[in-house]
Amino acid sequence: MRTFELLQRVPTFAAMPPLAVERLARLVKVVHVPAGGTPVRQGDIGDLFYVLEHGAMSVSQDGRELRTLGPGDSFGEIALLLAVPRTASITAVGPCRLLAVDSDSFVAAITGHRGAQQAADNTVRRFMHGDSASESGTDEGPYQDQT
Repeated sequence: MRTFELLQRVPTFAAMPPLAVERLARLVKVVHVPAGGTPVRQGDIGDLFYVLEHGAMSVSQDGRELRTLGPGDSFGEIALLLAVPRTASITAVGPCRLLAVDSDSFVAAITGHRGAQQAADNTVRRFMHGDSASESGTDEGPYQDQT
């Protein structure tokens, strides 16, 4: 699946005009995570938003597994939107390929697009009401680019 098509399926970006998603797709970095790799650790400061392109990842909070993410799931937006530490850890079940969007590009992408901003606001609202593993999966942080 093309980067553009995958980004269009992310709830936060789905309401954006195709041209805006296409611009964002050009800014994405590909990150490869080996089995057992933890690109996001609970409590870390986050500066990237991720979309899982290939593989499966486990979401855990305080050592307790919450769920498994699959292709198309995204995570990391809470740290970017609220400037809070990562709320959970994300560990690769097997080799994974992620698309990473840096904080500035993420915020710029949703600013000025009412539907995208509303989706982001809904994610924040769910988080504030206790659903820390909200909508797109969770909120977790940086992994070193291995491409």
